[in-house]
Amino acid sequence: MQVGCQASSFIGNVLLLHSLQTQRVFSAWMHSRDLHNTKDQSLALGDLIKTFSGGGNSSLGSDILQVEEVIRQCFPLDVYTYNLLLRKLTISEMDVACDYFERFCNKGYEPNRWTYDILLHGFLKVGRFSEARRWMDEMFCKGYMI
Repeated sequence: MQVGCQASSFIGNVLLLHSLQTQRVFSAWMHSRDLHNTKDQSLALGDLIKTFSGGGNSSLGSDILQVEEVIRQCFPLDVYTYNLLLRKLTISEMDVACDYFERFCNKGYEPNRWTYDILLHGFLKVGRFSEARRWMDEMFCKGYMI
């Protein structure tokens, strides 16, 4: 990241999305950084990439608000960012993900098809089929198809 420039939501979200998919993004980040010319914002983005790639403590849980604040320091949050956070939570913390969904809605963000898909698949992965069915029904009521 160029010194003094804030990343766009698009670039930040792409980094986080690909960090969820592979640890190679974090490895590339570590190899490309300039330790003599690193600003706090760049270090924070590196920590986010590490968190999303499963490095350190891979669960967000109680740290979700802190992670959200670190993201805010690196780039503006949008619906896509909240969906990425939700997706990260559904890997191991479905109840926290549901609470976060409520927070997401209370902030005025409108859940989209991907939001419902994330929750639906999260519940299916952990075998909570009745809750998955409830989210699928809500998804259909909102006009989204699988």
